[in-house]
Amino acid sequence: MKKHIQISNKEIQYTSHCRGQAQRDMLYDSLKHPFEDIRMDWKTLWKSGLLKRLPEQEVQDAINDPNIPYWIDVKVKEDITGPIGTTSSIHYGDDFSINETVATNQFIASMCGYVPSSLEDQTLATMISETCHIEICIPLCAATNGMQRPKRAASALVTRFTNPKDKTIMYGPMTFVLQRLEKLYHKNSGSPFMVGNKITHADFWIYEAIEAIRHICEHSGKDGKTLHSLLFDPIPGLMGLHKRIGERPNMKKYIASGERPKWLTGTGIAAVNLGRYQDFVKACVELIQKRLGVHGKL
Repeated sequence: MKKHIQISNKEIQYTSHCRGQAQRDMLYDSLKHPFEDIRMDWKTLWKSGLLKRLPEQEVQDAINDPNIPYWIDVKVKEDITGPIGTTSSIHYGDDFSINETVATNQFIASMCGYVPSSLEDQTLATMISETCHIEICIPLCAATNGMQRPKRAASALVTRFTNPKDKTIMYGPMTFVLQRLEKLYHKNSGSPFMVGNKITHADFWIYEAIEAIRHICEHSGKDGKTLHSLLFDPIPGLMGLHKRIGERPNMKKYIASGERPKWLTGTGIAAVNLGRYQDFVKACVELIQKRLGVHGKL
């Protein structure tokens, strides 16, 4: 009898997507292992003051509700938050649990058969997955879940690095990194995947990073359409990969079922965050267009 996998995340963009979503995608795509998808109530974070600049009434309602625990009371429960006391966490059977994204990603990818065979390819796939995770998904979460103000977040993602001599805009993760990943995709010539000739966890992380940006653009009107074009037109290879991952039979079923959380609408704070998403996208467009005006390219 196969052991049961339990994947645990807070029900908020920062962890449900950044930490766990690509791993859920792998589990749903492979269908090799039964698993339980646990998400902690986002109101726990409001009650504990971990989310800033959110409506005071909702926070007060959470504080007054005795059925909503404080995060610190959840954090100490090892059966939920694992040996290190963080999320995401993976619990496998009765005697094995781990934390931290690199470890949980490697575990799930190995279980699902999405790890390359050679050491070189294993290392390359990990580099790509971690690049999507650290350089795109985490700062994107900070921009849209109340942890960072939209304009500052846009600057971090679009123009993090500047020339110290003349202050001209150099590059940021959402522009420079996406194009470097595009270059890596084409370097793996003759293959429809990022690494080797078979699907790996790197492909699922590419899907998640692009899907997150795409979904934010989709809900941000004219500025969203502009940002979509600015970021995605230069990376046709990655966009083709994103399309193919989403059309894999089990992924297609997962998406169609409505069970796959969307970056914007996957949590209870979505309505609160809508304005923040739009402000963030507008700031990104302005910064990218400023860079294009100075340098003529991203």
